[in-house]
Amino acid sequence: LTTGAYVNRFESQFASYLGAKSCVAVNSCTAALHLSLLALGIGPGDEVVTTPMTFLATATAILHAGAKPVFIDVEKETGLMNAGLIESALTKKTKAIIPVHLYGQMCDMKHIQKIARKHGLKVIEDAAHCIEGTRDDIRPGQLSDAACFSFYATKNITCGEGGAIVTNHQSLAQKAKILRSHGMTKEAVDRYS
Repeated sequence: LTTGAYVNRFESQFASYLGAKSCVAVNSCTAALHLSLLALGIGPGDEVVTTPMTFLATATAILHAGAKPVFIDVEKETGLMNAGLIESALTKKTKAIIPVHLYGQMCDMKHIQKIARKHGLKVIEDAAHCIEGTRDDIRPGQLSDAACFSFYATKNITCGEGGAIVTNHQSLAQKAKILRSHGMTKEAVDRYS
């Protein structure tokens, strides 16, 4: 429960498994999405492009950050976000894209990352269903600012509840750790040991 040596070990091993530099354990994928948005400075007045073909937590995390979800359609064959529709949904207020990987299938992250670079957008993957996924030799978290995972009872691996943010950006990981602890810079284990 909470933070400490066991969670630190899990964070290190999970990041290593995904080929990422950092992992931040949180209480759910919803929290992972929300904290990733906040850590990236996305909030009131901003728009985030995503898909409605997902659990409602993807959109509510955007709303909890104060931003507005902008939905685009999915590919008929896969049910995944149609990356070809992203640019038509962009406005001056768009700050991020949240692709949703479903049932172990990954969205076209190469195409999505190319669009994000072109328009200066952040990318946060909703990878709740995709711990073991690959596409074009890419794994979750390798082409985005953050990938968010769920360990809910119905997911690939579980601890009953729980979630994680995986990132290659140390500043995002540091901000997420502070945000998960209500702004405190030391976890309870650090304060009492």
